[in-house]
Amino acid sequence: MTEMRISKRQQIYAVFTVLPLLVLVFFIFYCKIEVPSIDEGVLVLPLLEKSFLGTLTFQDLFSQHCEHRPFFPRLLIILFARITGWNKTAELMVSLFCAIGIFLLLKRQIKLTLIAANRLDQAIIVPLVSLIVFSLGQNDNFWMGMNLMLMMGFLCAVTGLLVLSNSFNWRQFFMALGLGVVAVYSYATGLTYWLIGTFPLLVSPMGARKRKLCIGIWLVVGGAVFLLYFYNFKRPAYTGFPVAKTIVLFSQPIEYIKFVSKYLGSAIAYFSTKLAYLYVLLAFCGIPIAIRFLIQKKALSFVLFIPYITLSLFSLGSALLTGMSRAGWCSIMAFSSRYLTFSSLLWISVSVLVYLILVTSVRYSFVHKVSIALLVAITCSIFFSSIRGGIEMVENRRALSGLKEEILRGTRIGHYSAYGRDACLPERELDILKKYRLSIFRIVR
Repeated sequence: MTEMRISKRQQIYAVFTVLPLLVLVFFIFYCKIEVPSIDEGVLVLPLLEKSFLGTLTFQDLFSQHCEHRPFFPRLLIILFARITGWNKTAELMVSLFCAIGIFLLLKRQIKLTLIAANRLDQAIIVPLVSLIVFSLGQNDNFWMGMNLMLMMGFLCAVTGLLVLSNSFNWRQFFMALGLGVVAVYSYATGLTYWLIGTFPLLVSPMGARKRKLCIGIWLVVGGAVFLLYFYNFKRPAYTGFPVAKTIVLFSQPIEYIKFVSKYLGSAIAYFSTKLAYLYVLLAFCGIPIAIRFLIQKKALSFVLFIPYITLSLFSLGSALLTGMSRAGWCSIMAFSSRYLTFSSLLWISVSVLVYLILVTSVRYSFVHKVSIALLVAITCSIFFSSIRGGIEMVENRRALSGLKEEILRGTRIGHYSAYGRDACLPERELDILKKYRLSIFRIVR
């Protein structure tokens, strides 16, 4: 009877693990509208036209897009666009598979942690991680095809940091070097990967000689990546946001701090900026307390926490770097849904630490009850954040559907601004789509 009850419970947890993914897949296909945004037109169309004309060069692929150098995503997007007629589905599937890969990596890491802590029951925490990874709050990454560059860079960064944070071997180390290159030349936050990656190399157990050699190689390769990235780099100028021309950390430090706090809290409180501040404060106070408690009271090794500290630092580094160029716009931009992907790592790490306290504490003790309350609070907040993201996707679908119909009817560009969301392309870009039968025009005769 006990075995049947345990088996049934595991089946229930498995359902709750898969459910967020199924909901995300439904929303991707339901809300997908073949209307390229202005950003997609700027990133893709000029290069795609050059590929048709045979004039595409390495410099075109390596050039800046805002603060990014998305070399590898550009290759993939152009390849898919040529094969599919720039069907957005192919790009969205890349983002989806990246999210699935991230979830599987985190699930494996949690399993390794719990085994090392002599705890095998990971059923409760895995559905929560699934809810965070597949949250609809990050909806920009699942309706805008070009954001596969963010998801590609994020997957590479998470994979590399987890590789570095676990038992060391040379094959994994060189794999982490390669992943770091792809992360940087996919999305700008990959730059923080090379800074954060030094942490596990410094604290992971290995011989002193090997540590010095690894850090030396890491710094040399990372330095070369940085030098190449910033070769002929020009800081973007954004019309209408003069403060963005300065380093906001120095010109408006309060606005910068607000931006970073909102950025880090967005994944868990996408529906409330005030709640985001509160959660971030609790996280930064609670993480060191939780780790100290688990080491001193539960006799767990510090090595177990290296992956989660590293992932949290990557979230923090991403927030700090993004704030350098975006905080000058206004701090509320930190709640852009695409940033939730990066801040999610902080809350996954917090959730795992709270869960470790829960499963190692005496049942019904004060610590046990507080742990349950925290996990419930995190779950509810992520759930409501996902609901808000789902509503945004539906609203976006409604606006883009009307825009698509008007474009196909030949309505001139002056009428498109009513739909907002920077949804429409200038007329020249629309003419390119018509000429090569791409995107919304690929099946029009």
